[in-house]
Amino acid sequence: TGRFNAVFGAAHAPAFPSWRRTHPEEQSPKTILRKHGYWYGWGWAGHLGLELHAPFVAVGGSLAWVTLDSQEGYDRMQGEVTHDLDGTAELLETGLWVRVHDLPLGLYLQGSWHAERRADTLEGVLTDRRLDRFQLAVGFEL
Repeated sequence: TGRFNAVFGAAHAPAFPSWRRTHPEEQSPKTILRKHGYWYGWGWAGHLGLELHAPFVAVGGSLAWVTLDSQEGYDRMQGEVTHDLDGTAELLETGLWVRVHDLPLGLYLQGSWHAERRADTLEGVLTDRRLDRFQLAVGFEL
């Protein structure tokens, strides 16, 4: 399966505290950024997924990508904004899984790996983070 679409969303700004420390004279950035630590933006999102099934086993994977660019000039208190910071955010998610099913008593065993990579910039200050998760599950199929 797959999809690709335009998006509007909010992005947490992990670089904002660093930017504030290096720009103490800038007292009025975007209202939502100053009060809550995130910004709104427009961008693109896509997702691809694949599953293959065989007797007793199934495998699958997915790839998702989202990119946002901050919206400037539309703060509800725009007259008070002295520095309308420009931000970008990019998220890449990948996942793989293997499931062995039709085990005795209706049980299944599934192993999976999921990785998230997030890169954010705020006025040239870059933060890059990655999270990897591994899971082993035993379940019961109804």
